[in-house]
Amino acid sequence: MIAPIAFICSSWIYYWATWPLTGKVTFIILIGLPIYFYYQFKYHFEGFKKDLKAGLWLIAYLGYMIVISYIGSSKFGGLNIIPFGWDFIVIALSSLIFYYWGIKSGWKTESLKNAGKTHSDASQSQSEA
Repeated sequence: MIAPIAFICSSWIYYWATWPLTGKVTFIILIGLPIYFYYQFKYHFEGFKKDLKAGLWLIAYLGYMIVISYIGSSKFGGLNIIPFGWDFIVIALSSLIFYYWGIKSGWKTESLKNAGKTHSDASQSQSEA
């Protein structure tokens, strides 16, 4: 319950940064792509297709937030196509869609599987003590 609400709130904060700053922030995020591709190249793009498929929701979300910021309320630097008040509702509902898309597209890596084993081992040790 807390995570979806937190994602909505973070989307509002991103939107409140106002246009054109939201576009600039997204550009700064994209600056990290060369680093990502360097490591993909270094490891011969192993698992790249699976990772890209799992991360498509984030690419779509960032693009969507740029568009919403641009056409949103004039109070936040937008064109006021979506007026103040309605912009919050649109962002809240769409954020839930992106949140659940992100959850559904995720997959368990070996690190997550090992972390789960470690957590269950620690819980078992505590119950034995």
